Amino acid sequence: MIIFGRNGTGKSTISKSISSLRDISEDITLINEKNRVSNTINITDRDKETIFVYNEEFQNEKVTFIENERFEAIVLIDDQKDLMSKIALNKSEVKRLESKLTQYNDALSTAENDIKESIVGTKKSRWKSIFSELNDKNPYFNASLINRISSSVSSRSVVELGENLSNLIKEIESAKNEKRINRCSEVEIPINEIKNKLKIIAEPVSMIELTERENQIIEILGNNVDSSIEKTENILKGNSNNCPTCFQEINEDYKRDTLAQLKSVLKKQLLNNEISEHIECIDQVIKISELIIAELDFVDLDKRIEEDVRISLNKSIEDLKSKLNLMIKKLKDKKSNVYRTSDFNDETLFKAKNAYDVSLSKYNRACDEYNIRFNKLDENIKEANKLNDKLAYKETENFCKELFENREKINKAEKSIEELNEEIVKDEQSVKNTTLALNNINKQLGRVFYESERLKLEQEDGFYYVLSRGKRTKLSSLSTGERNAIGLCYFFSIVNQNQNVDNQYNLPLLIVLDDPVSSFDHEIKLGIYSLLRGEIEKIGIGNENSKILILTHDSDVYYNCFKIFEDILDADGKRVFRDNQIKLKQLNSMTGIETAEKEENFYSTQLTKIYDFACIEDEECDFAKEFSPYIGNVMRRVLEAFSTFNYQKGISELSSNEVLLSESIDDREERELLKSHMYRLLLNGESHYSDKIYGITERDREVLLTIKQKIQTARFVLVLLYSLNPIHLKYQINNLDQTILERWKSDLIGSKK
Repeated sequence: MIIFGRNGTGKSTISKSISSLRDISEDITLINEKNRVSNTINITDRDKETIFVYNEEFQNEKVTFIENERFEAIVLIDDQKDLMSKIALNKSEVKRLESKLTQYNDALSTAENDIKESIVGTKKSRWKSIFSELNDKNPYFNASLINRISSSVSSRSVVELGENLSNLIKEIESAKNEKRINRCSEVEIPINEIKNKLKIIAEPVSMIELTERENQIIEILGNNVDSSIEKTENILKGNSNNCPTCFQEINEDYKRDTLAQLKSVLKKQLLNNEISEHIECIDQVIKISELIIAELDFVDLDKRIEEDVRISLNKSIEDLKSKLNLMIKKLKDKKSNVYRTSDFNDETLFKAKNAYDVSLSKYNRACDEYNIRFNKLDENIKEANKLNDKLAYKETENFCKELFENREKINKAEKSIEELNEEIVKDEQSVKNTTLALNNINKQLGRVFYESERLKLEQEDGFYYVLSRGKRTKLSSLSTGERNAIGLCYFFSIVNQNQNVDNQYNLPLLIVLDDPVSSFDHEIKLGIYSLLRGEIEKIGIGNENSKILILTHDSDVYYNCFKIFEDILDADGKRVFRDNQIKLKQLNSMTGIETAEKEENFYSTQLTKIYDFACIEDEECDFAKEFSPYIGNVMRRVLEAFSTFNYQKGISELSSNEVLLSESIDDREERELLKSHMYRLLLNGESHYSDKIYGITERDREVLLTIKQKIQTARFVLVLLYSLNPIHLKYQINNLDQTILERWKSDLIGSKK
């Protein structure tokens, strides 16, 4: 179906309404001409996927052209435009936030400097002097100090804080004039070791008397008596009757006596070792005791501890030393005569040790109790520092508030910048991941421009660059027609976006094309018609239920699209769109295009319209105003049809063909005058097409020629056709008055002569 109508008659509204069906979630109610509900249609999600609308909105929203830093043209497809816009907005927002961040940081630095100047900037700074007095050092101004003071908020008044701090400082100064009492270290006494050694020492030792023979044996055996005796004993117990050293003969009695003497020597030698062990233990215990006594002599008790506690500890120390000295004396006596029996009663020593431990514990406990005041000093200093910080906050409260406010702003801005940058990276990756049927689009562009390298797209880094004759073109060099051609080719590529090759065009599609040709110049139009014919044929043959709606304000577009529908045949040679009859909906009775059941009436109808327009006497009449915007298209269409049908040449070729003109027009001067008028008409026609390229609308073109000039042009067209073939007009225009034509011809030719 083709809908023809001038601008403002609702064509774009129709295309937009159909496009909006993809977003409708409710049933559609149809209203007839009497405003009554005639039907309700439910559009499923599957139906929505088969609706495709190409209009100005599609071209602007789905296909966007930008340029890179080298001014090369880049095509943004579908969501790429929204993503790029979003990226640009986010980058702009990041830039704005970074600028704000700089301001916040400057304000933060100013607040920090103000706080610094207030608390440590001068020698008379109250906070600084109190800090130095409390901590015995000068303060170091850093971020930690700023954080501490700026967070020292207090509900108490400055007066109350000052009084509390003053009282606390007095306690601190009083405590600082004294020193801690060191605890008395415990003297370690190895009780178990002493007990074990005293037990050995207390055991009796037998006296040793050696015969002359035994002394000789010990002398012979040397230091390693045990080993030598064992070896000799093994020899004597053997079967040999000869000494292995001197080889003299030895009998059994000799062996037996010698063995008895050896055993006696061995027993006495063991007793001798026992004596040595006793002496060694005595020496060790004496040494341990002397060391303990020496340690106890160095104990110095602090006079600040209660006297009775000190006396008790001193008494236990002296008692312990006394017991140790007594034991040392006994040990020395034992050492002088190890065979003497001695009684070492260690209970008294250990009782003295226990008494010492008890007294020492009491003393150290008294030290700890005394030192509590110094532990409290540390706590008091900490509390005084806190009070000092709170007073500093009161002095710098405004600066601290500015500090907090700017920190919050900085944190919020930094978080926003981080989130935006993450979103930018994600969106940039999405732009790069966008894919389209590149080969299909380039194939269609080659069809439009009749040359595969004339205009094509090339993908790189997720972007689609525009190439013209193999080289990337600049955005400024890309015409409106070329941009729209890319958009239209992209539109047809998405029709089968989710279909495999075998299923393409098989679904029942609804295709709407709103002025798909009007924005192109004449050269590109031929290729666009070729593209449209190919796609319409595929859609119509692919599924008999597919529908195509073309809307246009251009009679040329209407006629050519009408012919496309008429020419498409199926495999049996039947018109594909015969059931889907093409009906021209006349949106305005004066457009110059009328509903016609027979195609052959179209030319006559247009020619009659030109004649009616040329006959206008009143330029202000409704017919003149209504038909004026379209008369140019009608005249050019009729001239092209006339010259092509009669001479197989375009009107431009006819105007320059002297031979053809001379065959129909004998008068040379008349021919020259008509050629001149045709040249002017062709110039107007060319400017008309170029106007479309540069965006001049129908209303803009009304200013170029007045209605009177258009009437004169219409008369000339009829005079030209009458001069070339007078009988032709007679049979094409039913109400033709030849006398009027002769008058127009006389006025035109005569005035020039």
